[in-house]
Amino acid sequence: MQVTIEMDNLQKIIEATTNTIITETLNETISSIVKSYIKDNYKDIIEEAVNKAIEESIHDYIENTEIYVGNGSFGEEPIITTPRKYINTKINEIFEKEKVTVKKSCSYGSSLTEEISFKEYLDREYDINKTIQQYMDSFGRAFKNELNSYLKKNYDANLRNILCDQIVDLLMQDGKFKSICRGIDDLK
Repeated sequence: MQVTIEMDNLQKIIEATTNTIITETLNETISSIVKSYIKDNYKDIIEEAVNKAIEESIHDYIENTEIYVGNGSFGEEPIITTPRKYINTKINEIFEKEKVTVKKSCSYGSSLTEEISFKEYLDREYDINKTIQQYMDSFGRAFKNELNSYLKKNYDANLRNILCDQIVDLLMQDGKFKSICRGIDDLK
C-alpha cells in the first residue's frame, strides 16, 4: 500500500494559519496591556473628566432648560421657567408663608391638597424623636443581649470552677480518695 500526499498548498496554509494566530494573539496581548496601562495610569483622570462633564450637563439643564409649569386648566396659562428659578420660587414661597402645600390621598383615589406649617410638615415626615427612639431601642436590645451573654458565660465558668473546687475538697477529706491517689502514685 502506498500513500501519496500532495504538499503544494500545505506551506501556504501553515503560513496563513500561523499569521492569523500570531496576529490575534498580538492584538489581544497589546489590547490587554494598553487597557491595563490606561486603567492604572489614567483611571482618576477619566473619572474626573466624566464627573465634570456630567456636572456641567446637570448644571446646564438646571440653568438653561425651559420647563412648563401648570397644565393650562381653569383658563390659566402654563408658566415657562427654568428648573432653578422654579425651585427658588417654591422655596421662597415656603419660607415667606411658613406653610407648605402637600397632597394626600383621598379614599376615592383622587388627591386633596392641604396647607400645613413647615414645622408640622417636618415633624410629620421626618420625626426625629421616633428615629432616635428606634435607634436607642435597637442599641439597648443589642447591649442587653451582649451583656447577658457575657454574664452567662462568666457565671457558668466561675460556678463550674467553684463546684469543681468544692467537690475536690470534699473528696480530699474522705480517706478512700486519698488511698486511691496513693495507689495511682504507686502505679507510676
